[in-house]
Amino acid sequence: MIPAILLSGAGTLRAEKITYDDHVRPIFQNRCFTCHNADKFKAGLDLGAYETAIAGSSGGEVLEAGNPDGSLLYLVVTHQEEPSMPPKQDKLSEAELLLVRKWIEGGLLKTAGSTSRTKKKPAFDMALEQAPTGNPKVLPTMPQHLLLEPPVVARRGGALAALASNPWIPLLALSGQKQVLLYDGATLDLAGILPFPEGQVESLAFSRNGRLLLAAGGRGAVSGRVVVWNVAEGRRLIEVGGQLDAVLTADLRSDQTQIALGGPEKLLKVYGTDSGELLYSIKKHTDWITAVAYSPDGVLLASGDRNGGLVVWEAHGGGEFYALGGHGAAVTSLSWRDDSNVLASAGEDGFIRLWEMFHGKQVKNWKAHDGGVTSVWFGHDGRLVSSGRDKHVRIWKQDGKQERAFEPFEDIALRAVFTHDGQHVVAGDWQGQIRVWHAEDGALAGSLSSNPPTLAQRLAEATKVIGALETKTDRADQALSRSTAEAVGPRAALADARRAADDAVHRFETARDAAEKSKQALDAASKARDEALKQIDTGKTDAEKAVGEARAATESHTQAVAQHQKAQERVASMVKLAARLA
Repeated sequence: MIPAILLSGAGTLRAEKITYDDHVRPIFQNRCFTCHNADKFKAGLDLGAYETAIAGSSGGEVLEAGNPDGSLLYLVVTHQEEPSMPPKQDKLSEAELLLVRKWIEGGLLKTAGSTSRTKKKPAFDMALEQAPTGNPKVLPTMPQHLLLEPPVVARRGGALAALASNPWIPLLALSGQKQVLLYDGATLDLAGILPFPEGQVESLAFSRNGRLLLAAGGRGAVSGRVVVWNVAEGRRLIEVGGQLDAVLTADLRSDQTQIALGGPEKLLKVYGTDSGELLYSIKKHTDWITAVAYSPDGVLLASGDRNGGLVVWEAHGGGEFYALGGHGAAVTSLSWRDDSNVLASAGEDGFIRLWEMFHGKQVKNWKAHDGGVTSVWFGHDGRLVSSGRDKHVRIWKQDGKQERAFEPFEDIALRAVFTHDGQHVVAGDWQGQIRVWHAEDGALAGSLSSNPPTLAQRLAEATKVIGALETKTDRADQALSRSTAEAVGPRAALADARRAADDAVHRFETARDAAEKSKQALDAASKARDEALKQIDTGKTDAEKAVGEARAATESHTQAVAQHQKAQERVASMVKLAARLA
């Protein structure tokens, strides 16, 4: 029954205040109370009273004053989103829908005398002047004084549904039980906990400048939401979504003006961070949306679904850019190369595919994991790391050549990422095991926990360890005392031995000094001997020379005597000859 309200000839509402009590509640009573009343409030939503309708569902508020297109209740009753309301029935009449819309636009009045509710605005303007394209000049700050007490501790860790690595600092984010866990990638210590009471965390993503963290999730078939925190302070900045099913995937545009999300509703939704309102919604995918990712420059937005569909959109307005056909099964993960020119997609068909954005062509594909690829992640250096149903984690070059395979998990490997510097690979499996490896040699560097104990439990464990250490210390002290007592005699003998050794060393040094002096004297004598021998050799040479000269003189004298005798004989002969001649 349409409430009595004056309509103009054109069918538009006159300037009359549309209120809950007079106009909207009768519509809800006629079409919605069957499922959403005080006795049976499906999804936690009771439309039977103004206060409970404004409070919303278990997933959060479903009405936003002044913004019908951002109000989940209006979107489901107009069949713009799933699940459509009322279920398995025709949607409300145009007149009823117009009343609901005008009620929301008019500020959600309860009665004609009520004051309009103000339109909600986010407490923080996240938009940047321009999208970051490289290493920021000022690095983001590590978490400071965040909560370290987990709100939920399970009997054992669950499957690692989400994992993200900060692009510029050693900070890791991983999903826990209704919480996001932050770890210092350098020390592997717990750095902080961000509660997520909305439910299970399904997707995590750091902003491109590393200062913000986005988490998406919820409770299946009940509610879903996306939350963004300031990493350093752990402060919630904005919440968007308010879905009636869990959000499976979400990402934040690099200039921080948009948040894109998807899930079982098969709708790609993009919200503005300035108001939290829905900017546009795209109904293109034929199955659950399982992956969304903005390009690093913020120009493009990629989305993949459970049926293998993969589409690239213009991020600003949602225009279709490329439809990329190739995967024969669900698209599980998307990752952009830093230059925004190449998109990597992973699928349950076991393949990793690389797509270039100039022509929208597939430039490379390879079989990466038997049974299916569960995640792919581009590092700053262009290498990729992937995980798969074959329990393996692998590093790839862009030509599809495997660079390294790590020791397999005991169960399906669900997520894998590089750390900010590419030096380590972090990955987790279905059983909740989370390992950290050295990328260079594959050696295990440590492990993380998706289910950390409470502070009291950690204190008790530390106390237990300290007690055990104290016991060991006491035992060591007792053993030392016994050893000290038993060592009195040996110590005296050791002292005597040391004195004897000192005396022997003294005698040795004295002998060594005497030997040194003897050596010096011997060296001097040897030097004198050598000099004498040298002089003898010199005198011998001189004597031999004098003898030679004497021998030469004697020979000369002998020759002279002989010549003199011959001369005398000739004179005598001449005298005799002269005598005869006379």
